Amino acid sequence: VLESLRADPKLRRCKINFQPGSIQQAATHLGSVGEPDLILVESEQLGSDLDKELQDLSANCSPDTRVMLFGPNNDISLYKKLISIGITDYFTMESTAAQVLTSIEQTFLDVDIASQARVIAFVAANGGAGSSVIAANTAYCLAQQQQQPVTLVDLDLPFGTAGLEFDIESKQSVSDALAQPERLDETLLERFMVSQDEYLSILPSGANLGSPDEVSSDALESLISLLKQMNSYVVLDLPRTWRPWVQETLLDCDEVIVIAQPELA
Repeated sequence: VLESLRADPKLRRCKINFQPGSIQQAATHLGSVGEPDLILVESEQLGSDLDKELQDLSANCSPDTRVMLFGPNNDISLYKKLISIGITDYFTMESTAAQVLTSIEQTFLDVDIASQARVIAFVAANGGAGSSVIAANTAYCLAQQQQQPVTLVDLDLPFGTAGLEFDIESKQSVSDALAQPERLDETLLERFMVSQDEYLSILPSGANLGSPDEVSSDALESLISLLKQMNSYVVLDLPRTWRPWVQETLLDCDEVIVIAQPELA
């Protein structure tokens, strides 16, 4: 069942780790790592032995972590008891991957996925400050160190260098995405992006001097909102030119990094 979940396209952006062992070992493991959003554990214990295992697990779990349990007993009274003590769901060994996936979807249905993503904007105080290089390196390091989905968006439409920095060529660009905001969805947007590795994607600019530097604020808002649903981090490489859409974008970001050179001029 768990192997099927790993391969399911609905969970393709989830980081899934398998740890063999007992619930006690799972509790010990949780004490040494970060706080996962969901834990699926299996136990053949019943009665007081199961209660003891779950108490050990609870002592190392964050209040925000959901726990789903697999066990051998198909007993409605056990199910009610587990739900009452905070277990999110209980499955017998005969449960299918589809049943587990449905439960996971319902569990996180009320979570605003977009609110979980962080948007980080880089903008240069003057030309040649190195803002694009730092944005690209930040996106790469976030992807490698956090091992979570990151997208670098090159919004310097006439002079963008993201494609050059990662040695990629793309027939489509961020300008194409912004030109059709009403059609944008995850499937279409993934066609515009270039995957650098398992975690990092690039949405390059066309780097065309003829590209207009005006962008529809509504179109950009739709694009960023969709990217936030698809990623843990969205890194924006903004142009140095001060336009209304640049100002609005900066106001909506979680973090703004201004790159400047140490000079008196």
